[in-house]
Amino acid sequence: MVDFIEANEEELSEFEQYYLSDIVPAVDDVNCIKDKYRSKFWGYFWTILFLMCANTLFCFFSHLLYNRPISYEQIFLVNAVAAVVVFFPVYQYYRAPKTDIFDIFLNFYGNWKHLKDMEESAVNSPIIPPHDFAGASHNVDAEYPDLSLNMCDMNYKVACAIKNIHYKRKVSSGILLSIKLKVNFSGRIYLFDKKGFYRKNKFPEMLNAKDVVAAPLAECFHIFTDNTNYALNMLPTMFFERILDMKDTFGAKHLYVEIQGDTLRIYFEGAHLYIESNGLWSRKINKEKFVQLNDGIEQILIFIEALQTLQEQYDRH
Repeated sequence: MVDFIEANEEELSEFEQYYLSDIVPAVDDVNCIKDKYRSKFWGYFWTILFLMCANTLFCFFSHLLYNRPISYEQIFLVNAVAAVVVFFPVYQYYRAPKTDIFDIFLNFYGNWKHLKDMEESAVNSPIIPPHDFAGASHNVDAEYPDLSLNMCDMNYKVACAIKNIHYKRKVSSGILLSIKLKVNFSGRIYLFDKKGFYRKNKFPEMLNAKDVVAAPLAECFHIFTDNTNYALNMLPTMFFERILDMKDTFGAKHLYVEIQGDTLRIYFEGAHLYIESNGLWSRKINKEKFVQLNDGIEQILIFIEALQTLQEQYDRH
């Protein structure tokens, strides 16, 4: 039996073993905290419900038997206090210290950090749909000797108004990936998914590179550049294969790419880096989501290696 278990463990990937040894126990700990406060909530709920009903009946019976006026203030006050008491365990749960499962996941990659701040310079990139407000969550940063990497879940909204009613409407959400290399790119390149928000055949002050880039997969994009020779060398078939592999792995609806200076940005519209499961009523842990995210990160690292190779080849020429 021991040999059989060891054989099964050897069949698991390194990430799956980490998932079982670190992520699952952390989720179990969080679920124990949820069980504690859920039990308190239901205990308070049924007790308070009984007291509310008893108070209401007392007021109505006093009116029927003794012709006393119904005290609606008393009923309202008791119900208001009851609502506060019932939801107090919910408040306690969200105030209680809990293990961040996403932090545990990122520990698998060593030097990856979970940050709170968003990258302001990326918000105004041409590959981002027009918006008035931007919000970031699950901001991840990684430093390597020859590059730095940042990615986060982004949510973009525009300001709307109907008469005197003002509100924010979501126009786009997705994963924004920024890769900063130690070398500068020689020109600017923008790739817009043809089915995405940008469907024009021209871009201000830039050339349409559709006749320069001969890769078959380039037909999926509007491609603009200020250096056609650079676009020809930096956008071979391999480049498109890598970015479309990442798009499929993350489950993105649309893909946009910007290459400028020392930075390459990719916006995976419709994808999500991580889905929170810290709600008091959620118990499930989606292993497939963690595996998918790990596969996506592996695709990013493969893409970075290919990108560095392309840059070195171009610099030699």
